[in-house]
Amino acid sequence: MRLRVLIVTAFCCSGVIAILSSCVRSLKPSDTTTQVPTHLKVPSSTDTNIGVVSFQFQEWIKGNWGTNSFYMGSHFAKQGDPRTRALAYEKLFSKRRSLSETELREFRRLLAEQIRATSDDPYVVADSIRTLAGLLDYLQTKGLSSQADIAADGELLVSYMSNGALDLQVRGAAIRAVGDLEITSGRKSVEDMLSEAAYANTPEIARNGCLALVKLANKESLTPILGVFERTSDSSVFGTAAFCLGQINNASAMSALVENVRRFPDSESCDAALVNMENVVLETLNHPDGPVVIDAIKATEHLWKDSQREKYIPALQKLLANNSLAVRRASCERLIDAASRLPFSQEKQELAFVLEGIGQSPELREYSERIQQRMSATVLVPATASGVVPVLKKD
Repeated sequence: MRLRVLIVTAFCCSGVIAILSSCVRSLKPSDTTTQVPTHLKVPSSTDTNIGVVSFQFQEWIKGNWGTNSFYMGSHFAKQGDPRTRALAYEKLFSKRRSLSETELREFRRLLAEQIRATSDDPYVVADSIRTLAGLLDYLQTKGLSSQADIAADGELLVSYMSNGALDLQVRGAAIRAVGDLEITSGRKSVEDMLSEAAYANTPEIARNGCLALVKLANKESLTPILGVFERTSDSSVFGTAAFCLGQINNASAMSALVENVRRFPDSESCDAALVNMENVVLETLNHPDGPVVIDAIKATEHLWKDSQREKYIPALQKLLANNSLAVRRASCERLIDAASRLPFSQEKQELAFVLEGIGQSPELREYSERIQQRMSATVLVPATASGVVPVLKKD
């Protein structure tokens, strides 16, 4: 009898447990939204194990963008080593088009907070400044921010530029951001820094300063940038200044590039700038009495893109007559050099035009002799079956 009671009791308890479990399951709300896999759960403040956080970060970086991705990224941006945090900001920025308006505003708030934490790692602060500048520009294009909205952050960045107590990474990022965001109140400070000889070999200041000033002042930035270009002994600063002179794109900038083209033999920065200054070069050639026409003649050597040659050769040929001796001599030199790069039959045709342009001018007799000697050159042809190598006149 006693055994029967125990069995019945156990059966009843089991039934009650089963019923309760069923009720609990039925009360759980169904979730039809996209869920982050369990191994990609949003990290909590208690996740301090470096290995766990690193694994979760790598999965977040490589994984698809989901419901909780922004909040996970926000968490990673606040913890871990400087590189991890900077990468988190950059990943969030790369996904800006996938963020909601609320998330975009939260992202801006997060960055604005970070750039004010100047005691933090300078690598993180500098990266935050660069990311904020890009985000503010994007928000403007989306109508979510105005120039007036940017003013507060902009003035803070202006104060960072010349603050010697800050790391150079932070100052450099602030200078670049002031230019990118067109914070005009920062122009004078940038000009002053570029005018200091001590900064000519400080890439963080000089390079970012040149890039910022050319956006803030355009052609009026020539003098400060030219000063950096001519004073620096740092190849990276030289290259950036050369690029900015190409952006200024006037005769003075062209002349400076030509005169300094060989200062750093391994640098192609001057060539890269000059090839895009075709209009300036050709316009200068059309005014042979100008002060930099000789530099324009030399600049044609760097016009190597398709169809550029067909434009500058006739311009150089026109300079052979009725101009100063210096201009005529420079044109001869350049035309002879340009012709030497062609197949011989085409070279002779171009040299004939040069010879005709020189005429009987006694001042250019040396060029006439060089051209005639070149046009009478001979070539060696491959040996025949008999082993004799005939010498033929070049045709």
